[in-house]
Amino acid sequence: MRRVFFVVLLLPLAAAAELVDKNTDRQLCQAAQLDSGLPATVNTLLQEERMEFADAPRLLEMDCNGRTLLRTLVDERQAENLEYAVIDLGVSPDTRIDTQVGTMTLSAWLKHQGQEHDNPRVREFARTYRDRFRDASFNPNLLVSAQ
Repeated sequence: MRRVFFVVLLLPLAAAAELVDKNTDRQLCQAAQLDSGLPATVNTLLQEERMEFADAPRLLEMDCNGRTLLRTLVDERQAENLEYAVIDLGVSPDTRIDTQVGTMTLSAWLKHQGQEHDNPRVREFARTYRDRFRDASFNPNLLVSAQ
């Protein structure tokens, strides 16, 4: 009986784990592949209260046709979209994210991509952004979190 009660209590949490509906997820995945497409889409979702600012770390983990939104941004070298997702939405380089290689920090994942990705251009992109996200002159969130 206790097990059934425990499972029933967890059902609302499982339902809440979904970021947004499938149509909106599709919009976000498409926006991630367009130059500067993500900010407008996310801002609209925030204004329409279909997404919350606190959902930003989960946004990076969202499935976009078999790869995460973060992986899409890096694979497609979408600099402005990646900067928006990390800096403007306030995701720390130390934020833990679920990846295909396990749970790790955003910074560690970018380091991994900078070393292991098949495409040398993507490796360089990942290394560059890992360094930039750790630079307070590029990422003003670091100044705020240091205070």
